[in-house]
Amino acid sequence: MPGTYQAARAAIPGLPDDPKKTTPEQDKAISDWYKAQSAAAMTRALGRAPTEGELGLAILAGPAGAPALLRLDPNTPLTAIPDDFWQRLGEKFTHRT
Repeated sequence: MPGTYQAARAAIPGLPDDPKKTTPEQDKAISDWYKAQSAAAMTRALGRAPTEGELGLAILAGPAGAPALLRLDPNTPLTAIPDDFWQRLGEKFTHRT
């Protein structure tokens, strides 16, 4: 996600300019930070704390896309979801198969 690493750098001291040069410890710190950010955004969007599965969905669809997917009828096949829904979620969802 563009901007995510820069936001993590602002929040986590000592991260290198180049995300490819992080250590395993720094990678874990970034992951923990992103999970906390996603949990906070999901809590605001859902009005409750998200489950671990919902947080996993936030990693895939983002903290804005996950609540949108969770609001869909659970019996709706993904192929029946209108294309504009995927376009609103962003570029990575516009080339679904």
